[in-house]
Amino acid sequence: MITIHYLEDETGEQQVITEIADIAIKGREDSGFANLSKYIAEALAFLEEVGVPKDTKYLPFITKNDDGDPLTFASILKELKHHPPLLEFRVNWRDTGYFRAIFFCLEDSNGNQSIFFTKAILKQESNPPEFTALAIESEKMLKDFLAKDSE
Repeated sequence: MITIHYLEDETGEQQVITEIADIAIKGREDSGFANLSKYIAEALAFLEEVGVPKDTKYLPFITKNDDGDPLTFASILKELKHHPPLLEFRVNWRDTGYFRAIFFCLEDSNGNQSIFFTKAILKQESNPPEFTALAIESEKMLKDFLAKDSE
């Protein structure tokens, strides 16, 4: 069994949900954002179906575009090298940018996975400083979560 959770930050906001909602709102006026919103939702459903594999380097996600033709996202997951055990959920769409959501995954002794999303951003460039700041905030959220979970 695989479950996805969206953690609240220190202000009580589920920032990942807020970021996805903002993209969906932009999608009402812009077809690029509408497509990005659609593919984020589909990729999240796929992740909830298949879970996080042991080797996160390659988890292709295949869907269909508006014309019904196959559309492949090469890999929707990536390890954050400088912030283990955090991972990155990735969906790119043409001119809209690069959606990134940071998460961690815990697995119990029965193989059930709980995926916990912490922070998200719609990037316009490869390595913006804002993303690094979100990764640092996510590390704190993970630490706080584990401390609370062990109580």
